[in-house]
Amino acid sequence: MDVSNVNYIFQQYMMTTLTILFPLLAITFVIAIVVGVFQAMTQINEQTLSFTPKLLVVFLILIAFGGVMFDKLVQLIQETLRLAPTIF
Repeated sequence: MDVSNVNYIFQQYMMTTLTILFPLLAITFVIAIVVGVFQAMTQINEQTLSFTPKLLVVFLILIAFGGVMFDKLVQLIQETLRLAPTIF
């Protein structure tokens, strides 16, 4: 077992995870801030008003960029399988 290959795979998994999740988290955070400011300005304390826009945005992002995210995951799995003989 080569530790450098395990380290490389771990780094690739972490970078891929950040690459895939960052757009979702960043855009959801912005939407949450906008909805929170809107709720504070109008004094509407409805729980579904804060949850529904975030849920819709996440679904729209997954529909728009799901293929790219899936391709990145496939590339990561292929890289892992290519390096598997050197790990075990």
